[in-house]
Amino acid sequence: MKTASPGLSFFCICVIGVAAVSYGGDTFPPPELIGTWEGTSKFSRRGIQELATVSITILPDGRVEGTAGAARLTRCVVKKNRGWLGKKLNIKTDYIIRGCLEGSVVSRDAGGVRKIAMPFNIRDGKLIGGLGALTQRWWECCPAWLFSRLSLPKKQ
Repeated sequence: MKTASPGLSFFCICVIGVAAVSYGGDTFPPPELIGTWEGTSKFSRRGIQELATVSITILPDGRVEGTAGAARLTRCVVKKNRGWLGKKLNIKTDYIIRGCLEGSVVSRDAGGVRKIAMPFNIRDGKLIGGLGALTQRWWECCPAWLFSRLSLPKKQ
């Protein structure tokens, strides 16, 4: 019977340890995320470019409610998007909202129900990120950005 080498075992323990430490047991979402973030941004999709108001409310239990133009965010939650190592290497954003966007954002938008991802950071008291529609098509590996440059200040 052949056993794993001590080097391989040590490597596996280190990887598991780094993964466990990078997503520590902090309270989530942190207090600075909780509240309503609102602003106006440019909606861009299939030749349509119009300004629309985006309003996001992050609740203490991690659920997210809000609107993007006339569309409504549904079944949305906020999660951590990276740990300390990702932050050091500047990979991804600190947080991400995942869920659905239901309805038309602006009058000329086809609307419907779209799965969305909204990666973001908090910088200078603003929620900075983008809101993209996710597709099931294998050739579209990245979100189709609906709002590529969100900058939402927190409402007091």
